[in-house]
Amino acid sequence: MKTTKKVKRYELIDHICKICAGRIAVQVSPSVVTGGGWPVYFCTSCEAECSGSGPDVLCWCGEQYASRIKKYEYLCYRIPDISNALPEEVNAFTNTMNLGINILLAHSRIGIVTWDDFYKITQAKVKRKAES
Repeated sequence: MKTTKKVKRYELIDHICKICAGRIAVQVSPSVVTGGGWPVYFCTSCEAECSGSGPDVLCWCGEQYASRIKKYEYLCYRIPDISNALPEEVNAFTNTMNLGINILLAHSRIGIVTWDDFYKITQAKVKRKAES
């Protein structure tokens, strides 16, 4: 009797691991049934694996940092090419690095921004689209 081993297939998503800053992937095949029926997320660097309703079980999305002045909440964000980056995007990554969370990996093209900065980026994109 010949047994075939099913190969796990993953798809990279735009999130980075909060443990090691590696890229996160979601398992797409074979279909996996977890206790809650959630997808399986996997870090491509440290190989942490977890299932949950979203990638926030392994990534920075929703992580919080409280300074003396303000409370920050983070989310993963695709790093734009500097040639088309909005000033708001450049400021967002500069602000994140100033908080001591310098985990921007040039090869991964994913970084973290605060929700406040994400809102500013979104407003700038809407404004740019309206002007064109």
